[in-house]
Amino acid sequence: MAIGLTTLIFVANLLLQRPLLESLLFSLAIAVGITPQLLPAVVSTSLATGTRELAKRKVLVKRLVSIEDLGDMDVLVTDKTGTLTEGKISFTTALPAAPHVDADDVLRFGLLATEVDYSTGAVSTVGQNPLDVAVWAAPDAAASRVSAYARLDVIPFDHERRMTSVLVRDPEGAVTLVTKGSPEEVLQVCRDVAPSARHLLDEQYAKGSRVVAVATRSADGLTGIRPADETDLTLAGFLIFLDRPKQSARVSLKRLETLGISVKIATGDNARVAEKVCGDLGLESGGTLTGGEIDALTDADLAVRAEEASIFARVSPEQKSRLIHVLRANGRAVGFLGDGVNDALALHGA
Repeated sequence: MAIGLTTLIFVANLLLQRPLLESLLFSLAIAVGITPQLLPAVVSTSLATGTRELAKRKVLVKRLVSIEDLGDMDVLVTDKTGTLTEGKISFTTALPAAPHVDADDVLRFGLLATEVDYSTGAVSTVGQNPLDVAVWAAPDAAASRVSAYARLDVIPFDHERRMTSVLVRDPEGAVTLVTKGSPEEVLQVCRDVAPSARHLLDEQYAKGSRVVAVATRSADGLTGIRPADETDLTLAGFLIFLDRPKQSARVSLKRLETLGISVKIATGDNARVAEKVCGDLGLESGGTLTGGEIDALTDADLAVRAEEASIFARVSPEQKSRLIHVLRANGRAVGFLGDGVNDALALHGA
């Protein structure tokens, strides 16, 4: 705009038969004078153009300055579920891992250990996490007879325990504690886990399946439960879920590579599952850090490891926030792409 106006003034002076040098100097003086005033308008117009281009790609921009931030980005930290994968989690099967327990038992225990109110028989999964929704959508869920159980207490899932536990009374009056959650955490509170069960879990991880472990123990005499009661459990089996890699993600990852933007995956899922998905999408791994390993590192050590590693598995929203902080402290321009409320909290914290 400033160049166009300066040129117009210069041509007008020539048409008015003013001296060439005088016309040029006058035009340059006008350009120098108007540029600071026009600069905010020029920047805002350019950023607004960027928002229109992103809107065509179904991206909503709430702050114009984020367009400039996006252009400066050299590291993208992204979640896996719903970003690199389709986000359409489906329950595939229940695998028993203990004698005298069949697949129907594992599925029933898994349904009992959700935060869904099943006492009325009319189950609503609105607002529940995708894994619980997928379990309740299983064809055999309706025949599981969970409405015959009375739920006495529940400990909701949190990102430290990574488990949900319920205390239920069956139709015969027996009280049982049922725990469902991350296999790593659930197996730690189980006794006498057979090597065959661990082998079964490793097989599912190698396939890239998402796995939830289910464990139980008799709890006669209890009327309520605390996290301290989540101990001395017997592993019942595993719930297996499928979340396919998003094929369009492969193209996006290649495009980011050509732009010189490195991609790092921060997920609450198992490390081997994340590595399998990244491998399927052609994303080379520079190493993997787990949430437990991150907690054991100082910020200075994490700053070094974060530059090398490309997969961060079993991480909480707080750990994602810390990861972004240390990368920014390293002078990196970090973008964050997440899916869901917890990832929004991580971004807010960063």
